Amino acid sequence: MPETVMTAALASVNFYVGQLELQAQLRESQLQQKINKVQEACKRKLQEVHNGYTQAKRKYLEVLQEKQNLEADRAELQQKYAQKAQQARKLQEMFSKVQQEKELLQSAHRGGIPSREDAGQAFTSNAAGLGISERDGLNMVTTIHRKQVFLGPEQHRLNARLMTGSQQHFGGPLDLEEACHLAGEH
Repeated sequence: MPETVMTAALASVNFYVGQLELQAQLRESQLQQKINKVQEACKRKLQEVHNGYTQAKRKYLEVLQEKQNLEADRAELQQKYAQKAQQARKLQEMFSKVQQEKELLQSAHRGGIPSREDAGQAFTSNAAGLGISERDGLNMVTTIHRKQVFLGPEQHRLNARLMTGSQQHFGGPLDLEEACHLAGEH
């Protein structure tokens, strides 16, 4: 009977050890499934983060490019504004000189007719500032019509036509009465 007891004890120990191994395998299988789920979740999260980073980087680069384009546009507009401002200053100077010439002719018309040499000298000194040669003398009268237009940035097509209101009239020899009439004295 001791052999039967020892066989039964050995069978029970073997059964216990087998049960422990099955329990360890089951636990390992469950842990492996958990690890796989966590790894899948981590991969998905990492992919989402990577996609978000890629989109943010793309948007950043687009905004950076747009900023550079706006800076280039602003620099170009500043340059054009400086040119237009310089043209406006030159036109203002020309307008002032023509205004002085007109006042001289009006005062000459009101106060009596000056000699042809006085009128010629006054005209030539004013004309020299406008780039008119002395040989043209009294044979030319310039009339400038000034038009001031305020345009918004969205009306860029009209900006090209900003200066089309300037007109110049050239004629042959004029007498004093005709010059006063052209200068605005009726």
